[in-house]
Amino acid sequence: MRKPGKPLGVGKRFGSFLLPMYLIVKLLYIANAIGLIFLMDKFLGIDFVNYGSDIVKSVQDSDYKMPSRFPYVTLCDFFIRRTGHNVQRYTIHCVLPANIFNEKCFMFLWFWLVFVAAASTIGLILWLFTACSGVNMSFTKKYLGIMGRLDNRDRDTDHLLHSFVHEYLRQDGIFCMRLVIKNTNDAIGGEIFAACWDHFLLSRKPPPTFEPYASPTKLLRQSKIEQAL
Repeated sequence: MRKPGKPLGVGKRFGSFLLPMYLIVKLLYIANAIGLIFLMDKFLGIDFVNYGSDIVKSVQDSDYKMPSRFPYVTLCDFFIRRTGHNVQRYTIHCVLPANIFNEKCFMFLWFWLVFVAAASTIGLILWLFTACSGVNMSFTKKYLGIMGRLDNRDRDTDHLLHSFVHEYLRQDGIFCMRLVIKNTNDAIGGEIFAACWDHFLLSRKPPPTFEPYASPTKLLRQSKIEQAL
């Protein structure tokens, strides 16, 4: 457990290893989603970064027209050999039906990547908020109060609660408890909190003292001496 006054840090021995790693993974999710958008822009070469925003603008326009970066019709050149060496070139309109499918797929992909990046950013902000000290204290106090482990009449309750959160559970303990409650229910989370609280109080009690062992022969000899006196 971290001693009072000891500087905070990141690592297993500081009790803040799992939460920073989880936040780093969240950042990687965001970077992956945004990076894929720019990667598709370079790969397709069709200004994919602004693809979805252009669609939204076109929908809001009265003269609605889907902005197509995948042309449906193009000009095709082909040659026809006539009699002898007479080769004539013809240019006609060619329909590209595959681009209709490609346009819808990449439009869905753009909105999906933006949604993933936004959802991951919101999740990161919420987890940063829950990592605050005051939020952790309220979170722990709520479940210990439900399980009847807190005595508001005791003046040392706040001090014990502060030690329990910052020295016993610490950031990783609170983080694990949030995950447990999120994936189970409040009843199981409250029981785990109560068990940790009981163990915390037990660990703060001084160890019992024992009298030095005295053999029966020594006790009998001492009794005879006392009787002789």
